[in-house]
Amino acid sequence: MISSQIFIYLCFAFLAGIGLASFLKISLIIGFLILILGLSLIGILWRYPKPAVAGFCLVFFILGIWRFQSFEAAILKQGEDKSLSGQKAILIGRVVFEPDKRPGYTNLKIKIEKAWLFSDEQKPLTQLAGATVWTTVKNYPEFFYNDQLKLQGKLQIPEAIDSFNWPGYLAKESVAWQMSWPQAELLEREPSPAGWPWFYSHVLFLKQKLEKPIYQNLPLREGSLLAGLIFGDRSLMPKEFKDEMSRTGLSHIAAVSGTNVVILSVILMSFFIGLGLWRQQAFWLALVFIWLFIILVGLPASAIRAGVMASLLLSAQYLGRQNMAWRAMVLAGAAMLYFNPLLLRYDIGFQLSFLAVAGLIFLAPIIKERLGFIPDKKFFNLKEILAQTLSAQIATLPILIYNFGYISLVAPLSNILIVPLIPLMMAIGFIFVLAGIFWPWFGWLLSWPSSFLLMAAVKIIDICASLPLASLALKISWAWLAIFYILLLFWIIRWQRKHRFLETGYIV
Repeated sequence: MISSQIFIYLCFAFLAGIGLASFLKISLIIGFLILILGLSLIGILWRYPKPAVAGFCLVFFILGIWRFQSFEAAILKQGEDKSLSGQKAILIGRVVFEPDKRPGYTNLKIKIEKAWLFSDEQKPLTQLAGATVWTTVKNYPEFFYNDQLKLQGKLQIPEAIDSFNWPGYLAKESVAWQMSWPQAELLEREPSPAGWPWFYSHVLFLKQKLEKPIYQNLPLREGSLLAGLIFGDRSLMPKEFKDEMSRTGLSHIAAVSGTNVVILSVILMSFFIGLGLWRQQAFWLALVFIWLFIILVGLPASAIRAGVMASLLLSAQYLGRQNMAWRAMVLAGAAMLYFNPLLLRYDIGFQLSFLAVAGLIFLAPIIKERLGFIPDKKFFNLKEILAQTLSAQIATLPILIYNFGYISLVAPLSNILIVPLIPLMMAIGFIFVLAGIFWPWFGWLLSWPSSFLLMAAVKIIDICASLPLASLALKISWAWLAIFYILLLFWIIRWQRKHRFLETGYIV
């Protein structure tokens, strides 16, 4: 048993511990007994590799459980004083993330520096210092990242919204409190903050400057689609257009989703190789484009995680070692979940990122084989793009149905028609946006070819959304999720064994 295999086993054990703790409360006694068993196997049978490795796996399994429970307990501790819920309070804190602007309101994450009850301003609430509060304010006056604000309103403990686990969503953002529609007052706006706030504030400023020419030169639907493609910003997208994209299974293209970033990375790699670049040149260029995209969308945590996964997949393609890709995926997953173990259960983007990459690693070769009737092309390899797109869609479909309660019957068709156009729409759109900042008249001129592509994409979305039974409401349980992925895994293993037999003449 080689060291790399042992390391992967330990990562799997750690992930299994986090996964189990995400859904079950493991008592201290059970955890202690498993730990004792693991240490006993290591201490008594250390001369025998397999029992010793099994012992280390049990230890890492317990470490995964401990990491989840300790992380969750630290967040719950912020909101443990339930008596404050419903109380009117005064908070002073800073905006710690990009404001989430929507039609009619803006969501802010505020890290609390000082807090008082409105009824007793002489007694500070020291237990809230350092906690994070989620607040909803009016769009005007406008607030920005790193602004220091004074909020007056009712503190609330987050509660579930219908079937949506709102407390879980906020918990994975390290948020334990919320304050809806408080009276908000700007106290301080640093003109040039130091360190990370300086860099991040300039990234957000650049994003705002780049978005401006889009809405100045394009109709609302086309402009909001391009803003979603380049910046992951759907704040100004009309509701009916959002609904059409959901019905056609295309919501991922206009959002900073793991599926979108991963698909984009492999399409860019194929596109640059098709242009005649060497694999090494295509790899570095695709990598630069992906991380430039992540910076432009404002460096949200979801995009950074998706970028890490996309980079690992590109590295595997560049090195020609797909077995390295899944091992790197497991390692990256263990590292990300160490820093935030709540992602596994509460972050759909995290789930979609990993499933999309797994689909591209294991499903894409199978689907590509089934598409053998499509000829390979050097410049525009339709078979490669279709295989990558469909594999990611199949791998993520059950999670999408489980979380959103519907299935898009036209998603395969709409993705086949739209996804191959994404690199071209993004490239032309980005050139027009850059030109629009420095030379507005030239940007207006370049907006025409971008507008033509976007209008074609919007028309395809309209047609697909208007088809009979474009989408169906469908609710599935965890049992159906498990059955689907077990059958999918069985299909993949069977295909791999068949190919090993054809290559070697032996059944593996």
